[in-house]
Amino acid sequence: MDKDKKEKKGTASPFDHKVKAILKITAGLALGIALSYVSFYHVKWAVPASLSLTVRLAYTIRCLFFAALTVLFGILAVASTRFRTAAMNPLNKSAQDVVEVHQRYLQNTLEQFVIFAVLLLSNATYMKEEHIALIPTATLLFIVGRVLFWIGYVIHWSQRTYGMAINFLVAISLLIHGISLYNANGLDAF
Repeated sequence: MDKDKKEKKGTASPFDHKVKAILKITAGLALGIALSYVSFYHVKWAVPASLSLTVRLAYTIRCLFFAALTVLFGILAVASTRFRTAAMNPLNKSAQDVVEVHQRYLQNTLEQFVIFAVLLLSNATYMKEEHIALIPTATLLFIVGRVLFWIGYVIHWSQRTYGMAINFLVAISLLIHGISLYNANGLDAF
């Protein structure tokens, strides 16, 4: 029996799903690391000449504007799907499956955006000139991760793993970087 037929009939083992998920997570992490390297070391990001705290925060907020577009496009997808279908009535339970993937993408992206924004802004308060390119690099990775998550989700729920892995990489990297900056500089250093 072919693997697609096994999955459709529900006979694919949980182990098969876990192995596939691990492979997709590994591929997503590898893609994220490769994009990070290329973006940080080979893209000439336009960074501010002055790196005062105010300038670093303003620069970060400007980068967050582009990351926020992932939320806006999710809102537009949910709204346009509702407008074109019976899901226009949000209380119509029978039509919810039409909009469910976009709604789940939107909810997850909003959650991820809040975490990303807090981590990026807190890291920006400590960043030195040689690391300022981490801000647009992390933003680019966040956007790529969200787009891959959404496309994967539309294709099949299991395909969202690539984007999820990239966003996990961004969040964990910013968290570790932030902790190391806090540890080295203390909470009151600017």
